[in-house]
Amino acid sequence: MKRIYKQSLIFYFLYFCSTSLSGQGYTEIATAFTEYFPLKTGDKSFQGSRTGLNILAPLALNKEKGNYLLAGLNAETIRFGGAPESFGVDRFYGISPVFGYTGPVSDKAKITAVATPFWQSDFKKKEGNAARFAGFVRFARQVNESFTWRVTAGYRHQYFGPQYILLLGMDWKAGERWRFFGDLPQNFTVSYKLHERICTGLGFLANLTSYNITGQGRYFRYSYAHAGPFLEISLLKNLILRGDADYSFIRKYEVYDDGSRPDATLILFQLGSKPVPLSSPLDKGLVLRATASYRVSND
Repeated sequence: MKRIYKQSLIFYFLYFCSTSLSGQGYTEIATAFTEYFPLKTGDKSFQGSRTGLNILAPLALNKEKGNYLLAGLNAETIRFGGAPESFGVDRFYGISPVFGYTGPVSDKAKITAVATPFWQSDFKKKEGNAARFAGFVRFARQVNESFTWRVTAGYRHQYFGPQYILLLGMDWKAGERWRFFGDLPQNFTVSYKLHERICTGLGFLANLTSYNITGQGRYFRYSYAHAGPFLEISLLKNLILRGDADYSFIRKYEVYDDGSRPDATLILFQLGSKPVPLSSPLDKGLVLRATASYRVSND
């Protein structure tokens, strides 16, 4: 797959396991994904799954200069099948429109700004489902044809309180076959090109978000970090299939009372007081993910 330099827009601090614009020389116009993860708490085993769709449309203001408006939509559902009563939840839904701008500030640098309302809830009742706000600004600078660095700062109004985002990223093409890219401490990928249409490597992904549990005065905190190998195949010029087999070494799917919150959260880390969950801890374990995306080269 042909890849060239382009400043990236990652809508991942909102849905950290899925990207709308990628930093690897292409734009992902549409992405559909599904995850499966067996779960266990105590002696009770059950299943979790997450399915989502991300759509992004860059609307050219000045295509020659690289100025674009960004409009899109992200949607997902999380389900827990056969969960014990002590787990406390069974499913959640999330939807978030995307509005933004990306464009150059110099020959070597770009800036991207995105704002989005979001709704994340079980939607079993009407109360407590008002829109919340998230947004970020990213600055990226190309050092040479092989290396780009970037910094992202943002904010999200979570159900557990304010979440501040600060990510340091890079995109390094280390030869014809190797590529290293990502935004730490959120995600990172080591990619090796086996063939013009096949890539493999290792990926790391971390996420922290929250959902409203309606009618109970509670919220669900969804936090994880996992890593593992992947295989990516280009079936057609623009259609990409990818499979990941990860191990989740941090897995915290927890229920809290609304009044039980940290003072603030920086990326994935709680600051100040640490609330005590009402639900039992989960064992670490496997995460399987399949992704299909439609990509357009940035030639």
